[in-house]
Amino acid sequence: GEPRGVALGNRKAWITLPKNYVRGAPAPLIVALHESNMTALEFARVSLLSDGRYNEDAVVLYPEAVDLVWITDPQVKHPAKDREFIGKLLDLATSSLCIDTDRIYAAGLGSGAGLADTLACLPEFASRIAAFALVNSATYHGPLNKAAIKDEFTMQWTTCKPERVPMRLLEIHGANNTVYDFFAKGRAKNHGRKSVVEWIVDWAVRNECG
Repeated sequence: GEPRGVALGNRKAWITLPKNYVRGAPAPLIVALHESNMTALEFARVSLLSDGRYNEDAVVLYPEAVDLVWITDPQVKHPAKDREFIGKLLDLATSSLCIDTDRIYAAGLGSGAGLADTLACLPEFASRIAAFALVNSATYHGPLNKAAIKDEFTMQWTTCKPERVPMRLLEIHGANNTVYDFFAKGRAKNHGRKSVVEWIVDWAVRNECG
């Protein structure tokens, strides 16, 4: 049905149940991460992840970033604990609903995809999330100087060591994307943007694909 609001401290998220949801029958769960400056509800509308024509079985959880910017975005101006927030939302969903814990997935758009990529690097999420899907991802090398480091979370960009191999990831990227270019490496403040080609190679090496 329609998205329902979920409050977790001073943070919020939205959740939808699929039309095939049955109490007591384990359902898949998708954690959907919005782009910067987009609300979770807006992402629910544009992504169609909760549309019954495309998704009849999966519960979808839409976390919302503080000031609509995730901590992995170079433009962030707050020290929000997105890592803990996503973890607590997973705890809440799996304790409140009948979720198949072997079929929990994370999907993101733009900077939300960048957050999904970072979650794949963290042991506590690698052990809980079966696969990660990124659309027009904004991924970065990490801080280019020590003064730019905000906390240990941002360091995951440069110290990514997945908990399991292979880590299952999908990246979908528009060739004409002018915001997050497929090939070009930009410089966003103190972070060097990683091209999609580099991202693919990095994960191929981490997954021991040669």
